[in-house]
Amino acid sequence: IEFKNTCLSSGVVRLSSMFINRLSFSSFINEGVVRLSNITPNGKYYIDGNEADKTLKIDDSPSKMAIFNSDLGQMYFHNCGFSLWDSILIEGSRLSDVTTTKEHFPLSKESTIRTGDPNQDIKEQNPAQLEETYNHLFLAMQKQGNRTWEIKYYAEYLEWHRKAKLEEFGSLLNLPNYFRKDWYTPAALWLHKWSSGYGNNWVRSTVFTVLGAALLYYCYALSLPEWEFGFDRMLLKNFGKHFKYFTQFILPTHSFDLIPGTNTNGWPAFWDIIGRIFTGFMIYQTVAAFRRFGKR
Repeated sequence: IEFKNTCLSSGVVRLSSMFINRLSFSSFINEGVVRLSNITPNGKYYIDGNEADKTLKIDDSPSKMAIFNSDLGQMYFHNCGFSLWDSILIEGSRLSDVTTTKEHFPLSKESTIRTGDPNQDIKEQNPAQLEETYNHLFLAMQKQGNRTWEIKYYAEYLEWHRKAKLEEFGSLLNLPNYFRKDWYTPAALWLHKWSSGYGNNWVRSTVFTVLGAALLYYCYALSLPEWEFGFDRMLLKNFGKHFKYFTQFILPTHSFDLIPGTNTNGWPAFWDIIGRIFTGFMIYQTVAAFRRFGKR
């Protein structure tokens, strides 16, 4: 089935409970009402022939949904089995007003979502195009009030935005590009991804906070000029004492004289400042990820 041209504001199209192996929207503009319900790929079989002579034939070609240079408008997809399609091709299309229920457009890592001309066989994941696609899907879920998929699509949008920015720089050896262009955006997005999975994984941020703070505390203690404290006491038998100081070190607001009777100038001050920056950033990431379902 192929949708082309325009569905006017007075037009109504309803497809329900159908098996389709090819579903295409090519240069299609939806200004009316289009509702697709229980549309799934038909697998391998189709009926060939007229009413008097029908035969069941096998179709080995993969199922494909293509959305190409189209504005789907307020189209409604209900239980359309997006995960069952062998490939979903999206290129230059607007999806920010669509409504999906029961099943939703999959994430790129879980499916064969690609971009490119639907008439070609080989598809590649174009970061700039997928950035735009998942931004549209994020806006659609935001309008629909689906908080779970809104967050998933937003994380997917940020990931492809990061990759699109990296493509602008070209080779890592071309260092002048990093000074002329927006290098800090992919760097910030990489930190956001590494620390909490774009705000989706508070367990990861919590673990990294504790492990990173422990390593920085270790460096801080070893750098103290009081050698007997910095080295000899970094032993298991002194775990209780170190744990007491560590629970203070992990708080960015701890006092500069964290361990009484020690000189904190020089390297200890350096590790202390690095520790404050790291733990402050990671605690923020943990809190943001933990309350990801809260209202913005």
